[in-house]
Amino acid sequence: MAHGGKREGAGRPKGSKGKTYQKIVKRLEELNCDPLMGMAEMLEDPNLQPELRFKILEHLSNKIYPKIQPVTEFQFKTNNNLEEPLFDI
Repeated sequence: MAHGGKREGAGRPKGSKGKTYQKIVKRLEELNCDPLMGMAEMLEDPNLQPELRFKILEHLSNKIYPKIQPVTEFQFKTNNNLEEPLFDI
């Protein structure tokens, strides 16, 4: 009998979508609703409050552009070869 810990092949495969996510996507398709297009159309409204416009743009940009990850470690090189970088990021 296995005792906890990571096991080969256990759990949902990486990158797969959960049941709730799949139900939401199916329902949106049934309603012919695309939330991102809806937000993009809202941006065309000249009466849209600037705060809401900013929130919509922020949300849309998070869907398009990758998030910048912080640098957590530096590995310094000790050789004197000037052709190689001083450190890896």
